Amino acid sequence: MNKTVSDRGTKGNFARLFSRSVHQSFFIAVSLFFCMGMLAFFTGSVSAKEQETVKVGYYFSHNFQEGTDDNSPKSGYSYEYLQKLASYTGWKYEYVYGEWSDLFEQLKDGEPD
Repeated sequence: MNKTVSDRGTKGNFARLFSRSVHQSFFIAVSLFFCMGMLAFFTGSVSAKEQETVKVGYYFSHNFQEGTDDNSPKSGYSYEYLQKLASYTGWKYEYVYGEWSDLFEQLKDGEPD
């Protein structure tokens, strides 16, 4: 009789452990699906309607910003940074060209973004 009582206790412990691990596994699975859904929501591509145009002051500086008008190819560290930023935000840029000091004064007045 002692053996039967202890067997029931072992079986009961096993059932509780199994039930607990099933609940934990279910909670983990639901959490993962929720996180994947949120990731898909926030990393979705930006549609053309949602794209915002940002005015950027653009002046010539060797290796930093090159290209002095809309017809010139643009390159440089600043340009690459702007392109990387646009890949995350979906922004399109409208470039305002000029000398650094002139663009800085315009920026103070709130003309370019």
